[in-house]
Amino acid sequence: GVGSIVFPADYNGTPTNYGEIVTYANALSSLRGSIDFKVKSTSGNLLTGLTVYGTSSGVNVGIGTTSPDEKLVVNGNILISDTSNDKYFGSNVNLILNADADGNSGSSARNIIFQNRGSEKMRIDSEGSVGIGTTSPSEKLHVVGDQLIFGDLLLEGSANSFRTVSMN
Repeated sequence: GVGSIVFPADYNGTPTNYGEIVTYANALSSLRGSIDFKVKSTSGNLLTGLTVYGTSSGVNVGIGTTSPDEKLVVNGNILISDTSNDKYFGSNVNLILNADADGNSGSSARNIIFQNRGSEKMRIDSEGSVGIGTTSPSEKLHVVGDQLIFGDLLLEGSANSFRTVSMN
């Protein structure tokens, strides 16, 4: 590293480093660098928990990774917990949920699962089928339970035949 700040503590007469901030020069350019924030793990080692990484177009932040290649990269699970406010995820462009964002899942396809209080409510399985009230949808849309539909229900058969079911 280029420089560091160490945060030691002395318990029982034994100084121990509990944290460290380390700056690094980027090997590709003297104009860029990174800062690692390290904390002591339960095994006693200083582990990098957060990296701020300079790029040619700005700064990327990594949690659980020392080489973030996007604005924010988290290696591990994310828990957002706050009982006093709603949480909003938004975008003014496409919002993409990718169950295999790193491309390293091999031949195993992934599901996107929606839960509420730990209970599964809906899923999009690896084949693109949507299940509501079921964990194993057998058709493109598989709903278990009652449905409430306002308006017409349009059904199309395999020979382009349409049927409209109207409820008044």
